Amino acid sequence: MEEREIIARNITYLRKKHGLSQLELAEKLQYSNKNISKWENAETTPSVFTLKRIAEIFNITVDELVSSLLEETGDIEQKKSQVKMVLGLPISIKVLYLLMTEAILLVMALIAVMVLGFLDITAFNKWLILLYVLPAMCLAVFIFIICVKKRVDIISLSLFGWILCLCFYVTFHSAKNIQLVFLLMAAIQLLIVCIMLIINFNIIRRIKNKLTKK
Repeated sequence: MEEREIIARNITYLRKKHGLSQLELAEKLQYSNKNISKWENAETTPSVFTLKRIAEIFNITVDELVSSLLEETGDIEQKKSQVKMVLGLPISIKVLYLLMTEAILLVMALIAVMVLGFLDITAFNKWLILLYVLPAMCLAVFIFIICVKKRVDIISLSLFGWILCLCFYVTFHSAKNIQLVFLLMAAIQLLIVCIMLIINFNIIRRIKNKLTKK
């Protein structure tokens, strides 16, 4: 993108961001609104002195005005601030969101059970849906703890795995050697515990090393 186009888009973005019309900006710069229109349409470019005056009005540097698209930068900053607002919510509100998510999952499961009951579908045990929703609820708790506590919660992760195994077992209970699914989960559980211990050990060792160096 050419420098003239960058300046044109930046002037337009800054003017609208500060709630100014072309006429109002023109009055501040002591130009006609036709000049502002030409600048914003990239037909002409303001002089160096005018660029400096525009930068002063919008409290930015001339370099920012001519070197990058402030519109895109502003969008990125706005998204970052929105994320910070969500992450910075009080813990009570976050818990409320978690409970709302769990309630939605449960309501969806109950609606599915009711629909299957109305349709009188006997080929599938509709009550298993209530069992299937449990792993999703555990997963929601797991994600919640990661977002709030910034760490992996082994308890919710383990519950998710074991309930998932139970769902698999109940669904395919007539299959041969289906019981081995629990043995597989036990092996995975042991692996997860070992990985968590190694990670925690490394963290503790790094902290000790830093304290020793100090």
